Amino acid sequence: MFAPSEGHRHLAECRLSCRSERDGVSELLLNILSNAIRKLKFMSNYQERFAEEIERVGGVSAVASSLGVARNTIYNWIAKGNVPLASLMGLASLLGVDVNYVLTGQRSSADLSTEESLLLSRYRQASPAVKLAVQGALLGGTAPAGSTFVTHGNVGQVIHGDVVNTEPLFVGGEPKKRK
Repeated sequence: MFAPSEGHRHLAECRLSCRSERDGVSELLLNILSNAIRKLKFMSNYQERFAEEIERVGGVSAVASSLGVARNTIYNWIAKGNVPLASLMGLASLLGVDVNYVLTGQRSSADLSTEESLLLSRYRQASPAVKLAVQGALLGGTAPAGSTFVTHGNVGQVIHGDVVNTEPLFVGGEPKKRK
């Protein structure tokens, strides 16, 4: 196989010979060669971008341990450019690999550090209560407190924490009759 720059030279030579011969077979070979060179150039860039993203999210060792595969597997993906789609999507969700950048060369959003990507991923998976606490911490306040109910008198049950009740709640026995 030859490098993309060599391929362009060979392509130019083929074009000259095709013009002189005007042969249908030569034209077909020219198209095949042209497509192969485009694919080779794309794959070369794809592999470079994939390797760049692997380094950005922590390197080969970190990626291998996160996905539960051997480091050699990651090196093979980089060298051959044949990452399984499920693994690529796993890299995106677990480590914040920008799949759009790897495939097209265009960043999908502002560059986020590994730490920021991880924080955003965990925030999206968090419960509403955790999201409120995080917002309170980041916005300089505290998380909104749940509603408080104060009872004076004998209380048979005590509930701590937030309670969500969608049904009617009856507390106590029959009301006392007034005299």
